[in-house]
Amino acid sequence: METQNKIKILADEVFQVDPSELSLDTKLDSISTWDSMAVLALISVYEEHFQKLDIDGNTIKNFITIQDILETMN
Repeated sequence: METQNKIKILADEVFQVDPSELSLDTKLDSISTWDSMAVLALISVYEEHFQKLDIDGNTIKNFITIQDILETMN
């Protein structure tokens, strides 16, 4: 899956923002909807779209940017 498609999934399903608001360098703490519910949504996206069942809160806690998330989706 291409980077822009991944960003669209994140924008729609995790952050509920327009995809144009996100870039690889966007810091998660600058996104107003980045909260505990978004973390749960992110875990769901990993499972549903990328069949990754090994992502946990400790891993996500270390993410700083959108790029950090995308690197673990490959």
